[in-house]
Amino acid sequence: MGQIDKFRAAMGKAKGFARPSKFAVRINPPGAINGSSLNQLHQSMRGQINLFCNSIEMPGHDLQTIQQQHGSAPARDIVQAHAFEGMITASFYLSEDLRERHYFEQWQKLAVNTETHKANYYDTYTGNMEIYQLSTRNDSGLPFPTFIDKIFDVDMATYGIEAYEVYPATISGIEYSYDNGNQIATMAVGFNYREWRNLGDKKAGLRPYS
Repeated sequence: MGQIDKFRAAMGKAKGFARPSKFAVRINPPGAINGSSLNQLHQSMRGQINLFCNSIEMPGHDLQTIQQQHGSAPARDIVQAHAFEGMITASFYLSEDLRERHYFEQWQKLAVNTETHKANYYDTYTGNMEIYQLSTRNDSGLPFPTFIDKIFDVDMATYGIEAYEVYPATISGIEYSYDNGNQIATMAVGFNYREWRNLGDKKAGLRPYS
C-alpha cells in the first residue's frame, strides 16, 4: 500500500480533521450572583455571551520535572508535579450597547469593589467554563449539552473540557478607527482558572475513546 492510500485509510479511520472554526463555549458565571447586576445580565442575554465568542484558545497541560543524575551517566528529567499554565484567552463580538463588555465588568466587580477597593472571597467570583471541539458528523463523539443541541442542528462534540475556578482577569481595550467602518467590534478577555478536566473522563454517559 502506497503512502497516499495509507493516508486515505488513516483519514477514514480518524473521521476527518478537526477544524478550528468548529467550536462551542459555555461560560458559567459564579453561583453567588443572585441579586447582582451580573445575574440580571446573565438572565437577559440567554446564552448570547456563549454565541458571541468568536475565538478561544483550548488550554494546555504541563508536566513539571526535576533533573536527576547519578555520577557521570546522562541525566533524567523526573516528573514531580503537573500544572495548568497561562490564561484562557477568548475574543467576543460586541453588541452596539457593549453589553458583553458590561457583563465581564460586572463579573470583575464581584472580585473587587471598585469603590472601596476591597477584594471579596474567592468563591464569590469564580465560575467554570466548557470548551468543545465540534464535528458536523452526527455519529461522532460525545453527547452534546442541550443548550448547544438547540443551536447546531447536526454538530456534535467530539472532545470537551471543563475549566474550574474561572474568572475574567483581564478585559482588553476596544480599538476605534474610521477605517474599520464595516467591521464588527471585538474585545479580548483573559480568564484565570485553577485546572481543567477532559469531559470524556469526568462525566458518566460520555463515550470513552476507542
